[in-house]
Amino acid sequence: MTKQGPLDEVERESLRQHPLRGGRLLSGFDPLRGVAEAIRHQHEKWDGTGFPQGLRAERIPFAA
Repeated sequence: MTKQGPLDEVERESLRQHPLRGGRLLSGFDPLRGVAEAIRHQHEKWDGTGFPQGLRAERIPFAA
């Protein structure tokens, strides 16, 4: 990202959706299913404040 200053709501939502889009893109290829899951959950945080699902602790896939 190269934007200076805060994101607007549309930009923020687009940022929050990119792991889902990336995961969906790869999920159709069997050899990359594990990679798709890692991409889908790359922004989850141990304390549950991440996105897209707000997973916490051990519920976050190891590869993410």
